[in-house]
Amino acid sequence: LAPSPGGMCSSRVSRGAGSASRHGRRRPAAALAALGLLPYGEGAAARAALGTWGRCVFVANDHGQVLQEWLAGAAERNFTGPLTVLHIDAHGDLNVPEAIGPEALAAPWHRDPTHRHAVADAADLANFQQIAAWAGLVDRVVWIRQGWGEAEERRMNLCHDAASGKYAESLDEESCGPTLGGRAATLSVMEVPEAALEEGGFDGVHVLRRGGGRRAPYILDIDLDFFVSGNAPGRPPWLESGLSCPAACRRWAEPNCSLWHHLEDALAGGSLFSPRACAARALAAWQGLAEETKAPLENLHVSERLLVAQELSQRGSRSRIDASHLLAQVRRLARFLAPLRDDPPALVTIARSVDAFASILDAPHLEENVLELLHKTYGGDRSVQPHCMRYAPGTSPLEDLRHAAVAEWVA
Repeated sequence: LAPSPGGMCSSRVSRGAGSASRHGRRRPAAALAALGLLPYGEGAAARAALGTWGRCVFVANDHGQVLQEWLAGAAERNFTGPLTVLHIDAHGDLNVPEAIGPEALAAPWHRDPTHRHAVADAADLANFQQIAAWAGLVDRVVWIRQGWGEAEERRMNLCHDAASGKYAESLDEESCGPTLGGRAATLSVMEVPEAALEEGGFDGVHVLRRGGGRRAPYILDIDLDFFVSGNAPGRPPWLESGLSCPAACRRWAEPNCSLWHHLEDALAGGSLFSPRACAARALAAWQGLAEETKAPLENLHVSERLLVAQELSQRGSRSRIDASHLLAQVRRLARFLAPLRDDPPALVTIARSVDAFASILDAPHLEENVLELLHKTYGGDRSVQPHCMRYAPGTSPLEDLRHAAVAEWVA
């Protein structure tokens, strides 16, 4: 893929994606036409940066990896905050930090790459937004979640207990009490159930407005698990109980940890596995795939190959996605984002969350829908090519992942 003004697109070699799709996985053409969505240029080179910071759409298997992109984009612009995150996700991802002290989070990360990497390396898929708040980059999260209920906004006081060395949070009027060196932070969270998007007054402009009508730059952050209405995959094969596995990385998708080296060797070995061996069932399932099925998947990272094998062995080629529910969700988001057409985000990040919360076999279909939605909202003239893409370590490009979406299980 061609480089963009703000960063390089993925340089991973691709086998080239076909346009085939598993039975029942095609989007209804009439329904997409009604939304004004375009087929997302299968095999087309993506060239245009999307965000106002001139960077490509960033895609990660593990949601915690997006913080590195947020910090890098801000540092490139010498922007220290605050930002709003428009967070479209089945989960809030608002856990307290671990593995880093508040003094490290207060360091000048925007000027020092060492500090920046230390902050990013402390993040995981559940706490990256609170870490961003402690670092001063984010002071407000607008969380579009699944389900029904009333929209509400609350202020979270983020605290660090000097005695225990642990982080905590309190709501609204509750104060933090004693903190280490006076270190504390605040984070405003507006929680909007997706059903509330049907009501008047809830559009992108409305929810991003701050007191006095002010608007801060925003990050658009989308997790594909938002579109999974039920029946999520559950534990990944390397976390099944009773197995003996090397330690995984803090962000599971990152490739340079002993777990993946161990499993790569096991995949290459092709021998029989003990029932208690790490990821034994997924390894056996991989062996059970026909060679013509495995060959196009060899470009995937070892974690992705094992997830494909596990999903195919558990459910074959059946999708976990309800097509009509997905279409309704896309329609709601299209209406919600439409007023922001001329006010694009600073950055766009997408998490696949295919370890446990979304199926890796459904991820290409969901990701294509999200990219179509982005192109519809921010793409301008329909002749403009799709936006450029960048991928986190351990995350395969969409064109490679499409091969998983057409794979079939052969027992």
